[in-house]
Amino acid sequence: ISEWVANNYTDGFDFLYTSEYTRSLETAALLNILEPSWRISPFLRERFWGDFERTLISDREKLYGALVKDAESAPYYWRPPNGESLVDVIARIKLLFGTLAREWSGKRGLIVCHGEVIQAMSIELERLSEHDYIQNGFSQVDNCDIVHYTRMNGDILMPHFYAKRMIVSQQ
Repeated sequence: ISEWVANNYTDGFDFLYTSEYTRSLETAALLNILEPSWRISPFLRERFWGDFERTLISDREKLYGALVKDAESAPYYWRPPNGESLVDVIARIKLLFGTLAREWSGKRGLIVCHGEVIQAMSIELERLSEHDYIQNGFSQVDNCDIVHYTRMNGDILMPHFYAKRMIVSQQ
């Protein structure tokens, strides 16, 4: 993955952000990008699954039967007990996007974070409604995969994202 980034971004980046969680910090380190310095953002931390984080997956149905079934019918708004819904994650991503718009508009950046945070970013950037999200689903993002968004259409900077592509790592 570091080779792909180095080959495709020879001019480097204007900003770098990562989650404070170890997995993201390790991935950021593997990219071997030292400048500019990495900024750690609590807004990029993985979705908090509340009580489910302390419960074996095999026990969730037994302990939280109805709640587990609700997750399937309302994945956008469903919240695990004492945890976050996907909409909660989107709300904190919007805060980060506000900072990026103010401080880094028109600049090139790299963000290292977690799957459901990438999912929340995609929902926000692509302006997906709950209906669109449920109908179209979401492509799985595995460790070290890259989701690349750009506002560039040739030499023209568009007001919103213009194109998306997935780069699947060969782990």
